[in-house]
Amino acid sequence: MSRSDPCAPPCPSPPPRHRTLPARRGELAAALRALEAQVETRADDALAVRGTTPQEAGMLAHHRGIPLTELSIQRSTLEDAYMALTDDAVEYRAKEAA
Repeated sequence: MSRSDPCAPPCPSPPPRHRTLPARRGELAAALRALEAQVETRADDALAVRGTTPQEAGMLAHHRGIPLTELSIQRSTLEDAYMALTDDAVEYRAKEAA
């Protein structure tokens, strides 16, 4: 069903994700994936994680001796939702930086 369809149901809100900035991100990412969490490495080297709570990720890092410099919940903003809904309707886009 197309997002341009006025009768289409609203997009469900994505589950909140949390951001972690671990010293040993590869090791923590592998451990989180073993728990079936969805892990994405961000451009700033942080991990964006879905499928676990921040408390679970923090305890996992603690038990493995992986220090975290940040652990925070990231929620989608209204702007994020708008951009996702209108992404395919944009006529002009800025070129990505090389």
